[in-house]
Amino acid sequence: MVRQVFKQRGVWVAVGVAVGVVLGAALPHSPIHATASSERETFVICTGMVDGDGEALFTLDSVTGSLRGWVFSPGVGVTYYEHNVLGDFGVQAGKGKFAMVTGVQKIRPGPGAAQFASCLLYVAEQDSGKLVAYGIPWSPQWRNRPPSAIGTFIKQGEAEFRKVIVRPD
Repeated sequence: MVRQVFKQRGVWVAVGVAVGVVLGAALPHSPIHATASSERETFVICTGMVDGDGEALFTLDSVTGSLRGWVFSPGVGVTYYEHNVLGDFGVQAGKGKFAMVTGVQKIRPGPGAAQFASCLLYVAEQDSGKLVAYGIPWSPQWRNRPPSAIGTFIKQGEAEFRKVIVRPD
């Protein structure tokens, strides 16, 4: 009789579900963080987490150097950021070749300083060989009542990924 019970598919499905439930309850839960990035010849777009409840959308216009960001709060409004990156890289309008991604990073605010989102925004320019990391001022309270003023990205640091400056012809 025991052999006939274990030959039935339904018994094995039930055993598999039971084992899955026990393992799922016993193992720690890890949040999933997904970001996306895409670029075209003169336009870059990416996303990054601002906190555990949502993300921001960032765009960079390579022609004008306009870096913009939005945190959408359904039913409440939008928190908006803007900064021109041309001066940070020392390139002229229409001459920059940019790439942009986000990375998870906790930035500790100093005394009286702004809080920051859970990510940094990394922007690199091909010909200058420079990489700049920008912090995004953010407070989870803004999700319920976004600030009325436009925010700006705050430069956190820079590095060189190429020692030789390339000047296009």
